[in-house]
Formats: sequence, C-alpha cells, structure tokens
Amino acid sequence: MLTKALPPLLGVASALLTFGDGVPSVTILAAILASMPVIYLVFGVARRRLGDPRVLALQLVGLVVFGGLALASVLVAPDVARYLLAAGWLGHGVWDLHHHRADLVVPGAYAHWCAAVDICGGAAILALA
Repeated sequence: MLTKALPPLLGVASALLTFGDGVPSVTILAAILASMPVIYLVFGVARRRLGDPRVLALQLVGLVVFGGLALASVLVAPDVARYLLAAGWLGHGVWDLHHHRADLVVPGAYAHWCAAVDICGGAAILALA
C-alpha cells in the first residue's frame, strides 16, 4: 500500500518545496509548464510508446496546448498570467491522471507523482499569487 501512496506523497512534498516560500516568477512557472509535455514525449520515445499515431497525436496536442498556455502567460499582464498558469498546471494534473488510467506513455508512478505536483502547484498559484 505504501508503494502506491509514495509517488503522490512525494508529489505533494515536491509542491510544498516549490511553493513553500511563495509563488515562483511567471517565467519560471511558464518554463516548468512548457517542459511538462516535452518530458512526456521523451518518455514516449524512450519507452517506445509513440508508435500508435493516435498516441503521438495526443502528445503533440498536449505540447501545443500546454506550450501555448506557457507562452501566452509570459505575454500577458501578471494577473492574467496567474490564471493561465493555474489552468495549465491544473489541466496537466488531469492529463497525468488520464495517462495513468490509460497506461499511456509514462510509468504509472511518474503520472501519480506529476499529478500531485501539478494539482497542488495549480492550487498554490491561485491561492498564493
């Protein structure tokens, strides 16, 4: 039981370390958001999970959506950027949970860890910024 609970617990701990002393800058949060789908593509290549064109297409949609939110957040006013970043982080948390349930691209433990980081991070962006 602890092995299943460990990745989300580590994810919450990672979020606490990241947001424990406040919200990082828009640029840092946007860079992290933009890197999330890239990491999924790297996992997909390394694990040979992108052979199905539908899976690859889904990952490329994620790259455009999350990358687009990250880019938009550095181009708008900080108060608007906060909502774009929170939507991106929270949305990526849902993305992680979908990937875990569907057993797509990334290992399940990574998806659980990432979901916890993203959801806690998105909530922190809204609450603390």
